[in-house]
Formats: sequence, structure tokens, C-alpha cells
Amino acid sequence: MTKLQSLLLIVSFFFEHNQAWVLPSTFRRSTTRLSVVESVSVESLVDHETVGTELSGSIQRWLDAEWMPQDVHRQMGESCKLSYLKCRQTGEHDLMTIMTTVVGDLEEKWQEYDKDAFVGPWDITNYVSDFLTERAGLERCSCSSQIY
Repeated sequence: MTKLQSLLLIVSFFFEHNQAWVLPSTFRRSTTRLSVVESVSVESLVDHETVGTELSGSIQRWLDAEWMPQDVHRQMGESCKLSYLKCRQTGEHDLMTIMTTVVGDLEEKWQEYDKDAFVGPWDITNYVSDFLTERAGLERCSCSSQIY
């Protein structure tokens, strides 16, 4: 057995026992299990303006309770609301896509928030995820211990 064949065998073994990866059939020694991550939909949330307003207020209350009341918390909450509305008004209901939009918009404006913020854009986005999944009646990952 050549070194390349040995390496391919080791890599094949690793990927076959890791359910998140699938190798081309030419490298497989046995049947590979295929794991598919299902997307999470918040399609059941139909009043986008109300949900967005509740989301914005919830973020502000969360950050005010965790740290201290600051206007920047309201501003970050409003940014999340606008990101959420942008997604939902274009027909997007996939949670990961909404989260990507929220974090992208926060990062784009982060220079406005950074001086006063005690958390980063990903912390806020994880809270948004928990908020939306709870509102949609879905099981959440509980990144945030409490939704405000």
C-alpha cells in the first residue's frame, strides 16, 4: 500500500465516522451515513412589524438588564428589527438567513455601537435566534438564559 493510499484510507475512515461529511464513492470503504441539517423556519410569524418591534424592545430590555440602560441598546435593537423586516418582506423565513442578515447589518454599523456596547454582534444575533424561535413556538438553543 502506498503512502497516498494509506492517507486516503485514514481520511476516508475519519469522514465515514463523522456524520457531517460525505466522501465521493470512489474513496469510501463502506456505506457513509448522510446527515442533513434541517433549516428552521419562522414562517409562522406573520405580523412582521409587530414581531420586529417586539424584537427591538426585547433586545433593549435584555441589554439594559444585563449591563445598564444605554441608548446604544435601543439603536442595536432597531437595527435588528430593520434586518428582520428586510428579510421577511422579501419572503425569507429561514432562521439562518435572517441571522446572517442581522449579524451582517450589525457588523456593517459596528463602529457606531462599539464604543458603548458590552457585547458583540454575534451575541446579539444569538439572542435574536432565541427570541424568534421562542416566538415561533420552536425549540431554541438557549444561547440566552432568558428572553425579555
